[in-house]
Parts: sequence; structure tokens; C-alpha cells
Amino acid sequence: MIEKIKHVVVLMLENRSFDHMLGTLPGVDGFDPGHHNLVDVGSPPYVQTVRNNFLMPQGFDPKHEFCDVATQLGAARDMSGFAADARGTAHRMLPGFDALPADQQRAVVQSVMDCFGLGTLPALHTLSQTFAVCDRWFASVPGPTWPNRFFAMMGSCHGRLLMPGGPLGAVIAVRSIAAQLGKSSIFSVLGPSMHQIYTDYPTPLSALLKGANMPLPMQRFKADAAAGTLPAFSWIEPNFSAIVGQANSQHPPENVLRGDALIAEVYNTLRDKPLWASTLLVVLYDEHGGFYDHVPPHATVAPDDCPADVDFDFSYTGVRVPALLVSPWVKRGVVKDQGASPIYDHTSLLAFVCDQFGLSGAKASLGRRVACARHFGTADIWRSVPDDSAPVEILSTPVQPNPSEAASSALHDALPGLVSGLAAHAEVEVNRNLHQGLMMFNGREAAARQHIIDAWNRGTNGRTEDEVQDMLRRVKRMFGGDSIGH
Repeated sequence: MIEKIKHVVVLMLENRSFDHMLGTLPGVDGFDPGHHNLVDVGSPPYVQTVRNNFLMPQGFDPKHEFCDVATQLGAARDMSGFAADARGTAHRMLPGFDALPADQQRAVVQSVMDCFGLGTLPALHTLSQTFAVCDRWFASVPGPTWPNRFFAMMGSCHGRLLMPGGPLGAVIAVRSIAAQLGKSSIFSVLGPSMHQIYTDYPTPLSALLKGANMPLPMQRFKADAAAGTLPAFSWIEPNFSAIVGQANSQHPPENVLRGDALIAEVYNTLRDKPLWASTLLVVLYDEHGGFYDHVPPHATVAPDDCPADVDFDFSYTGVRVPALLVSPWVKRGVVKDQGASPIYDHTSLLAFVCDQFGLSGAKASLGRRVACARHFGTADIWRSVPDDSAPVEILSTPVQPNPSEAASSALHDALPGLVSGLAAHAEVEVNRNLHQGLMMFNGREAAARQHIIDAWNRGTNGRTEDEVQDMLRRVKRMFGGDSIGH
């Protein structure tokens, strides 16, 4: 337990690797011009390069499903397949790619090997040079957003590694969510008085988990910080969608500077406020998003005995991601424990929160990986006297409108449609009180499947935020009653 830390605030952003975002930071195990991927024998390799792609060329969104990550890691897990997977993705998924000149095609593939120059991301780079950086923090699984966010909130994805994509992924989505309902989360462990979710996104994944309080808008986060009334644990979700405002999750093809501005906003909200001297801000990324990192995944333990929906045994982590620890009580520099960079993944966050707030006995309820996770509470980073020299305010870079910018279709379309689909499914499911009964092969599967797909297609189009929140309440009530939320 770190005596002076009474409040933990977590901001989890999207789909960027450590090398990509922080590889040029002095002192880290990061960028090296010798790092490369070879796609075709006899052709020039794709070399790790400092290039500031605030917007991805041609609006490219690298893939990061489990099968893509397997290709990116390489058969020997030597991080040799990022460029090859990017080229295959561009050929399959990027409209007009095959008609581009060869140099423009190469620029698209090269973009996954590029990293940002120091200082080009004002908030992220200022905080990384002022506070503590973890250069061995890995995504929990080699896969996409949902399973890694489940690990960060629940300690497991309970076997569900597949990510829905479009209407045909609706059944996958329902089964993925159903696997989580009723399972312990950090929100249920802490209880309603010790946590709050803050977001301007109308349908956050966190709101469906056991024990989760209904989300409050970011304006309320600012008010609570100013009033000194933040709870012990605050979970901040970015805006994944252009449905409300500008998307700022940093998921391609969004402009990465919008997410950097969100980091600045959260930091500025906390700095020079009543709780700054007792707060730890953790800035994290859920997974690498298909961007190159040169450090192979690390061995770990399976969180539970749930079988995976792909061929995977949970014996190793995903790709390395950025992780910052921001507080006047942490030392500047790379996090070390007994002189070496300690190995963390998202379960390290949960283990720290449980230990920090006197709930160590609850770690086992979040799975085996949380129960044995090493965490930064024991690292050599904690000051005996706070350092108040950090900037009072970080100015973000203004983002000019660009017609090529768009919200991530994966998160823009999937989650609102899922919630709508869950609500429809709840109304027709014959055995809705048993989570394992969801979408089983019974006489009503065809009807349930069609309800989900129809509702997915409708999503939240034309609905107000109040209507979306009402859908969330119905989903939580119908799929779990009092065991899901409040």
C-alpha cells in the first residue's frame, strides 16, 4: 500500500504499441533503425522509422484480431510479421489500394513500422518525460480491444477472444458479453461507493459489467475533481464514436492528436486541484492495434479454465503497449524493480488497486492472473517527498478538420449495435436468467439471431442519449437483475 495515494484514475486509450508511441523517449527500450520486417526476399525491408502519422495514409486501419496478431508476431514470436500482415490487410480491406502507385502502397504498409518523434504528442510525451514510464507493460492477450478491456476491468475475458465486426458478428458479440455477465469486475469488488465510470461515449463497454455504476459525463469528472469528491477509483473511457462529438480514442483512422488532447484534458483536470497530492493517474492502451513493437510477448498464466473461442491457451501476453504512472509521488524515468524493468500486463492494474484499497483477499475472485500479478506498488518508483515541479497545464495541439479523418468503424458501429441487439435478445430469450442459456441451440435461436441482427443494424441511429442509457438499463436488468450493476 502506498500511503499517500487515495485516488486512482485510469484512462485507457486504443490500439497503439509502445514503440509506435514512446519508442523515441530517451532511456527506454524502444526505437532502433535496425529493427525491421522483411516481406519479400530480395525486396527492401520495412525499417522502423521516425515518421509522424497523425492520420494514417489512405485512412488505413491495421488489423489486430487474434489471427492477425499471430501473423504479426511470427511463427517464432520474433515480431517479424507486422509488415506482411499490414500488406495483406491493405489488399483485402483498403478500398482502392491495388490501384495505388507502388510507392503509395509501400507507404501504407510502412506506416505500421513508424513511430512518433519525441515531442510530437505534447501530452503523452510531456508526461512520459516528467513521470514514470513502464517499458515492459503488455496487453493481456494477443488480440483485439474487447478481450483486453475485459482483462483490464475483470482480470479475464473468460475465453472470448473474438471481436465482432458488422452485423454478421452480432452473435459473437452477444456471446462475448454473455460470458462476462455475472462475473466479478473491479467495480463489483470495490462496490458502488468506491468507483465511478466517466465518459462522453453513450454506450461504454464498462457499463455492462457486474457492479458498474452508471457512467457520468466528463463534465462531471471535472466537477468532481474540482470539488475534491472523486472516488477511490475512476475509470475513464474515451469517445469511440462520431455519434457524439469527436472520436478521441486514438483508434485509427482517428487523428491521434485528438486522443492526446484527451490525455492533456484529464491531466489538467487533476493537476493543481484538491486531490492532486493524493492521486495516481494511470494512462494505458488496451492493445497494440497492429503497430510494430520489437519486444516479444511474455510468458504468463491462464486467468481461469474457460476454453477459448480460438486455439489459444493464454500462456503468453499480447504486444507491449504504452503505460504511464503520473503522480507527484512517483520518480521520473523508466520503472525499475531491483534494477530491471518489471513485467506487467493489465491484470497488474487490478492487483495494485486491490492491494492499495485493502481488498487483497478479493484478487482471487478476479482470476489466477490477478492473484499472482506483479504490480507497480512494489517497484522502485515511490518518493518519500512529493515533487511539485510538474507543469500546471499541458497545451494540446489544435486539430484541424480533415475530410479523411473518421471514427473507427469497429468501435463506432459495434458497441451501439451490440447494446441494441442485447436488448432485443433479452426480450425473446426463453431462459434469460441463465447466462449459459444465451444463444444455445433451441427452438428460438433463429428468432433470437434475427432479432439481434435486425437490432444491430438499427444500432443507435436516431436515438437520443437518454434512449441509449435506457437500453443499457434494460440490458443490465434483463440479463442479470441485481447481479449486473445497480
